[in-house]
Amino acid sequence: MHPGQMQLEVCPRATSESKLIGETNLETAKNFRHYILNRIPEIRRKYETTEYFLPLVLHNYLYKGSEIMRSVKNDLKQDLSFIDNYQGEKMEFNNCGYGAVALLFALVNNEVEVTASDPDPDKILVAQNCVSIPPNLKYLNK
Repeated sequence: MHPGQMQLEVCPRATSESKLIGETNLETAKNFRHYILNRIPEIRRKYETTEYFLPLVLHNYLYKGSEIMRSVKNDLKQDLSFIDNYQGEKMEFNNCGYGAVALLFALVNNEVEVTASDPDPDKILVAQNCVSIPPNLKYLNK
């Protein structure tokens, strides 16, 4: 087992007077689906924080060599509080190195378009070959 947490949320009971209960089973199922889809972003913001994704990011660099792992750990020791509190639509990381901070940012803020660049093509190649790159993160060689 991997260390981590499992979150369980008990929703309010759906009674016959509830807005979730429809005229047919299909309508009820659609209402519950919409309710859950609206709750997921709130739950993600609450639990999927920098602290939650940090072990995953470190695991992405585990077998890429001791020099790379040391550099990534060093990058992740800085103050990362801006990641959990970001409100914009786009974020750009210049001179991102191996891209660990950009990867962490993109995982926590999955609705933000993230671009990370570095002049060293070898570092970008390492970053591009991480397993957990989300669709909102693009690595560029500049």
